Amino acid sequence: LDDNFDCKGRSDGFYSKGCSQHYYGCVSETVFRMSCPPNLMFNSPAGTCEAAKDVSDCRDNTSGEEMPLAPVVSSMTQLQPSCSERPDGPYQLGHCSEDYIVCRDGTTRLASCADPLVFSPHSFQCDFRSNVLGCMKAGTMNGHKAG
Repeated sequence: LDDNFDCKGRSDGFYSKGCSQHYYGCVSETVFRMSCPPNLMFNSPAGTCEAAKDVSDCRDNTSGEEMPLAPVVSSMTQLQPSCSERPDGPYQLGHCSEDYIVCRDGTTRLASCADPLVFSPHSFQCDFRSNVLGCMKAGTMNGHKAG
């Protein structure tokens, strides 16, 4: 992952550099460093994590050139919870949900993880249900953070 990646001047959305498990989310010029679950690579055109054999960047791109994506968040009005008093960034919408919100300048936008992934409030990325605390059976971790 490139620690020098900067979202200044970039549109909100996800960015990757060729065939990689790692990618970046830009929200209001703030960078969020993200990773696909183990054994999956980021599919730039789809904005999802998939097996390398299904990712065109892994088959076709050898340059390692950065590939911008169209934003995968859509405008929403009167979506709860509201972002009116939240800092910019992604937030869990419900326990074990594929949907989450992205706050930007007080505006609430809805985003979704690709099936079968769900949003993890601990890593701020999409992950398999088995890796997300909200999806574990009650009492298995007693509410403690994984990490």
